[in-house]
Amino acid sequence: MKQLFTLATSIALCASVHAQITIGQNEMPHSGDELFRTQATINPFVNYGATGAGHTWNFGSLSAAGEESTEYVSVSSTNLVYALVYADIFFNPNRANHANSGTDIAFSDLLPIGNAYTFRHQSASAYTTVGYGAEVSNIPLPIIFDEHDVVYELPLNYGNSSVSHSSWKINLPTLAYYGYMQTRQNQVDGWGSITTPSGTFDALRVKTTITAKDTISIDTLSLGFTIDRPTTREYKWLAQGIRVPVLQINTVEIFGAEVVTGTFFYDQPHTITVQQPLADLLCAGSQVTVPYDRTGVYNSGGLFVPSNVFRAQLSDANGDFTNAVNIGSVTSTSSGSINATIPANTPMGSGYRIRVVSTSPAFIGADNGFDIAVSTTPVALVTADGATTFCAGGTVELMADAVPGLSFQWFLDGDAITDATGPSWETDAPGSYSVQVGNACGNDVSEAIDVVVNPLPVHQQDLTELLACNGDAVNLVATNTSGQTVLSYQWMLDGAPIADATSAELATMDAGEYTLEVSNITTGCSFTTATVTVTTETVASPVLTAASAPAFCEGGTVLLNAGGQASDYQWMLDGATITGATGNSLEVDASGAYAVWATGDLGCSSLPSNVVLVEVLPAPDAPVITASSLTSFCEGGMVTLAASGSDDVSFLWSNGSTGEELDVTTSGSYSVEAVAANGCSTSAVTAMEVTVLALPDAPVITELDGVLNASGAGSFQWAFNGVDIADATDAAFTPEASGVYTVTVTDANGCSSTSEDYAFINTGVAQVASAQATVSPNPSTGIFSVTLPGAKVGDRFSIFDATGKLVLEGTLQGIRSTMDLSGQISGLYLLRTEGRQVSSVVRIVLN
Repeated sequence: MKQLFTLATSIALCASVHAQITIGQNEMPHSGDELFRTQATINPFVNYGATGAGHTWNFGSLSAAGEESTEYVSVSSTNLVYALVYADIFFNPNRANHANSGTDIAFSDLLPIGNAYTFRHQSASAYTTVGYGAEVSNIPLPIIFDEHDVVYELPLNYGNSSVSHSSWKINLPTLAYYGYMQTRQNQVDGWGSITTPSGTFDALRVKTTITAKDTISIDTLSLGFTIDRPTTREYKWLAQGIRVPVLQINTVEIFGAEVVTGTFFYDQPHTITVQQPLADLLCAGSQVTVPYDRTGVYNSGGLFVPSNVFRAQLSDANGDFTNAVNIGSVTSTSSGSINATIPANTPMGSGYRIRVVSTSPAFIGADNGFDIAVSTTPVALVTADGATTFCAGGTVELMADAVPGLSFQWFLDGDAITDATGPSWETDAPGSYSVQVGNACGNDVSEAIDVVVNPLPVHQQDLTELLACNGDAVNLVATNTSGQTVLSYQWMLDGAPIADATSAELATMDAGEYTLEVSNITTGCSFTTATVTVTTETVASPVLTAASAPAFCEGGTVLLNAGGQASDYQWMLDGATITGATGNSLEVDASGAYAVWATGDLGCSSLPSNVVLVEVLPAPDAPVITASSLTSFCEGGMVTLAASGSDDVSFLWSNGSTGEELDVTTSGSYSVEAVAANGCSTSAVTAMEVTVLALPDAPVITELDGVLNASGAGSFQWAFNGVDIADATDAAFTPEASGVYTVTVTDANGCSSTSEDYAFINTGVAQVASAQATVSPNPSTGIFSVTLPGAKVGDRFSIFDATGKLVLEGTLQGIRSTMDLSGQISGLYLLRTEGRQVSSVVRIVLN
C-alpha cells in the first residue's frame, strides 16, 4: 500500500519544537511508498552551512519550481531474475526488500538499457543500496555491488558519523569494462527546528560527502582510463515519520568552491481540481465562476520569482486542451475561485471541459470531470426528411438541429403538440408545423412548414372468402367508399396482375388470393383492398344404385347406395329433401322417386344423381286358422287345420305344406301365410298350437306257471285272437285255450298301447328241464338253426303257426339242428322241443 505523507501529518509531528530526535528504520523508504518532494528554484546564496545543536533553520522563502515523485515496489514485482538474485532471505548477501525505477549508472542515457531498477535494503541497523538491474536487448541483467553502499547507519543521532565504501562493475569480455568506486562520509552535524514552504519540523541534519571515480576500458581500442568525479555533498534534514528529507540541498565542489546544484523540500503532491458547483451548460459570452482546490506549495513571489497565477482554461468541443483558451485567472497560492468569461465566439458543442493551471510552479490540473455544453441562443429551423405532400398512411419526419442541451416544442397550426418535445417529430396529419427551440441562453421559433395528406381511394369488399363450385364463376365486387373519381383499377391474383382485369368487378373461376389495387390518377395515391380468397371444388354427381329389387312387399326395405367418398350427402324423395338423410347410403321402406346429391369437403354440391323408383307392394289380409277337432290328441291321432283369407291367394304353412287344409299328426305351433299374386304374403295373426299326447309304453307279456303277466301301469284289457276278453282287465290273466293273446294298457290321458302277440300253447305237460333253445338267425327267411343244450339225437320238435296249427315236426340232430320253413308265409311261429332230458318253447319270426 502506498504511503502518502501530507502536510497535516508533518505539522502534527512538529508539536514538540526544538526537541532532539532519533531517525531510524521507520524513516527510510518502504515497499509500497510513493514519496513526493518539490524541487525549489536554485538560490546560490542559500545558507546551508549553518548548523549545530538546537539550531533553527528557516528556508520558508524557497520558491517551488517543479515536483518529482518516487515509487518504491517489492522486489518480487520487478522481474523473476531480480527476485531470485535480490531475494529477501537472511543468508542472501545481496538481499533487498524494496526497489525503485532508475539507476545512477553513468552515461546510462547513452546505453541500450531499459527497465532499470535500484535495489535497496532497510533494516534496524542500516539503509543500503545493494545493486542495480537493467535489461539489455530485453534480457534482464543484475548488477550486484561488490561492496554495498551504506546510505545510513541506523539509528541516526546527533554527533554520529560513518564511512561507507562501495563499488560495482560491468565487464563485457573482449569488448569493454566499466567500474565505479565510491566513498560516502556521513556526519550528523546538527539538530533543531527547520521551516520550509511546507511547514516547520523537528529535524536532524546529515551532511554527506561523496567522492567517486569511474574506470573505463575499451578492449577493441586498447584504451583504458580512470576519471575522478568532483566531490559532491548532500545536506539533508530528516524528520520523524517522514520517509523523504524535509529539505535536501545538493552541491558540487568546483575549483575548491561549493556550488548548489539542487534544492528539494518535502511537500504534498501538487493537485489542482475544479470544484462544484459548475453548470453543465454555459452560454457563449456569459460569466462563470470556476471554484478550484489545490494541494502543494505555490509561490507568492520574490526576487526573480514571479507570483503564482491560477488560470481557468476552456478546451475545444471535444475536450482537447491542445489549444486551450484562457477564460479567467487569479493571482493566489491557495484554493479559491476564478471569475471567468466564456468567449462570445465559442462554437456550440457538448464536449467542453474546464481546468485550472498554475504558473509558479507550472502545473496543469485535472479537468472538471464531465462534459459541458456551450451554447448560444439557438436558431430554430425545420427541415423535412421526405416529401411534405403524401398519401394517407404515410408519414414525414420533421427535424430541427439535434444539439444536446436544447429543449424542443412542436406546434401544429399554432397549438403545442402534447409530448412533442424532441428534436424531431414524425407526423401523418396535415397542417402547418413549427418548432420552438430553446436552452438556457434563450428561445427561437422556426418558420412554419405545411404538410398535405391526400386521402386514399378506399374500396371495400363484402366477403373475404368465396367458393367456386363445379367450374362456375364467382363475382368479386369492390365498393367505392371514398367518393373519389378518376380512378384506375387492377385486380391481382396471388400478387400478380390479371390481364384485362381493370374494373371494380371481377368474375373468376380460378382459385387464389385476390386483391384490388385502386389508384387515384390525380393524386397518385393507391389503396389495396383486403385479400379475398377464392377456393374451387368440383364434386361429381353420385351414381345411385339399389342393393336389392326396388319393388318389395309392404314391411320390407331396400338399401340405396350413392357410391363415392364425398364429405356429405343429401337424399331426396319425390324432389323434397329427407331430413337427416346425409350418409352415402339410405335404407328406405316407402314408395317414391329417390335421388341424392353429394357435398365436397369445401361445401360444394354436385348435381343430383340418377333417380331410383321404389314401389312398396300391398300384402294380403292375414289368414285365419280353424281346427277340425280337438288340437290335443293321442299319438297316432290327427287334426285337420283349415286356412281362410282374401280371394286369389295361396297358402303356405309353416311346415312347408301348401293348400287351404293341413293334416297334423305331430305336436307343434302351426301358422300359415297368405301369398298374393304379387308375391307378398301375410302371416296369420294367431298360430294354432297342436299337442300330440305320448302313448304309454307297450306292455310286455310274460308267462309263469300258465299265468300271463303284463308290465306297465294303468288300466288293462286282455284279448284272445284279437277279441277283447270280458272282465280280463287286470295285469295278470290265466289263459285256458291255446292261441294268440294281447293286452292293452290305457294311461290317465286315455292313450293306449297294445303288447305284441303272445302265442300261448296249452300242452298240459310240464317241462322236464329249464334249458332254452336258441334260434339263429331269428327272424329269418325260412332256414335257421336251433341249438339246444342237452338235446339228444332223436328228440322230437313241433312248429305251430299263430293260430296253433302244426306246420312242421320232426327229430333233432342233436344239440344243433337245421330247419326249413321256406314254404310258410311270413309271421310268428312257435317251436316246441321235447326230449328225454330237456324241452323248450321259443318264438320264430319269418320275414
